[in-house]
Amino acid sequence: MMKALLSTCLLLALLSPGSVHVLGPFSAPTGPAGRLEHLHVKAGYHRPKFSHSLPLQCRFTFNKTGLTYEGNVETTCNFEEDACAANVLRTNINQFQAHLANRCAISRSCHSGHYSFTAADGKFFELKKQCCNTKLCNNEVLSLPDRNLRAENGLQCPACFSKGKKMCKSEKTLNCLENETQCLQYKGAILTGVFEPFYFTFQGCGTDFCSNRRNGIYLVGAGNVSLVLGPEIICYNASPISHQPEHEE
Repeated sequence: MMKALLSTCLLLALLSPGSVHVLGPFSAPTGPAGRLEHLHVKAGYHRPKFSHSLPLQCRFTFNKTGLTYEGNVETTCNFEEDACAANVLRTNINQFQAHLANRCAISRSCHSGHYSFTAADGKFFELKKQCCNTKLCNNEVLSLPDRNLRAENGLQCPACFSKGKKMCKSEKTLNCLENETQCLQYKGAILTGVFEPFYFTFQGCGTDFCSNRRNGIYLVGAGNVSLVLGPEIICYNASPISHQPEHEE
């Protein structure tokens, strides 16, 4: 466990000499002196205005073995937790994981939206998040659509996937799905609890992960799964499908 913690700390230090920004429901981004930093929210995503007396009460549920809702309990938030969040996450980057989590949050790092990407070899990451600021407001149980039922949107991107830190080379294209209108080129890691970071690279389709990017790095995730996003991620508009003979569904 100590080795895993040291590896995670080293990853964060190597990817950025500045602050670490967290795009998740459980902690706030902090600067070098421990002060809260501001994260800009991209167009199309909504960050509610939070103003209420503390402590706030939120619904709490956490299922890290699947997306089955097993009820919730009321919980009193810590002093710095001024928001509630409902989250659902599904990914198969290093292994299949599905988390359902409703709990207290910090408004500066809670951004409602639907984040997703699809890479080569069927690899994907998908997160849906809702943030609110009133007592027990996070009572909605979020869900993700069946990936097999997601429709193509007429766009395509270069596609590849590889383990490790060397950028993969695209030799095929990928037909994009629904809200994934950006082409992404990514080099980073996914963190799962106290385990060592899983490094990987990919090209593929996705939502716009770049608008919240800073000079440092930030994390996007739910439960104990976080995707590390740094300055090396590239986003650009996907192209219309050109009916090339070789593509990956």
